[in-house]
Amino acid sequence: MGEKKKIFWTGGWDSTFRLLQLLINEEKTVEPYYLIDHQRRSYKLEIDRMEQIRERIINKYDHTKEQLIPVTYYNFEDIKLDIEIVQAWREIKNDRHFGYQYKWLASFCKQHGLNEIELCVDRRDNEKEPTPTLADILISENLPAQYHTLFQYFSLPLIGLSKTDMIQIATKNGWEDILTMTWFCHHPIHIPFYGEVACGICNPCRIAVWEGFGDRIPLINRYAGSILKKAYHNLKLNRFR
Repeated sequence: MGEKKKIFWTGGWDSTFRLLQLLINEEKTVEPYYLIDHQRRSYKLEIDRMEQIRERIINKYDHTKEQLIPVTYYNFEDIKLDIEIVQAWREIKNDRHFGYQYKWLASFCKQHGLNEIELCVDRRDNEKEPTPTLADILISENLPAQYHTLFQYFSLPLIGLSKTDMIQIATKNGWEDILTMTWFCHHPIHIPFYGEVACGICNPCRIAVWEGFGDRIPLINRYAGSILKKAYHNLKLNRFR
């Protein structure tokens, strides 16, 4: 087996794309980690998708059976949040939308002595965004101290790639069938006799629409999500005026 790489895998598009790169293109042994947040309704679905994706990868690329190590699972409840990391997260959160998962991921790494574990942050090109994107900040020469506190434990292999770049690479390599199995919605809706569908409202759903994956969300949810998200943002703006 080749060099071992650790990665945070969620069953989502970006981390699954990187998993395929490591296994197929780079011929690495991959050790995936998944942190279970029992407060998020999607965690069981994400775990199920990872198991299905693992089976599909091994069936399609037989040599990966030895390369892809079974996922290591940890519960959020067993992670001790680090005071310095939480403070850095709060400072960033005061300036921009910033996911709560970062304080847990960084604290987990510090608690377990992990470094250079791959975290799949991609480049999101958005001309409407007046402030630098997270990727812009993380690749800057003068990285702010609070960002260093949080991201010092991670390797960021996708930081220079946009979703368009990844789609082109995936298409060239024939990975579309695997990547269509990925999941992104944090608040799936169960439809009897059909299963779970994306809600269209949560941030991952809105990002999916913006990045061109809106067809993976039912039309009515996509439309309702757009209206509800705008109403939510307007409410926040009016609240702080």
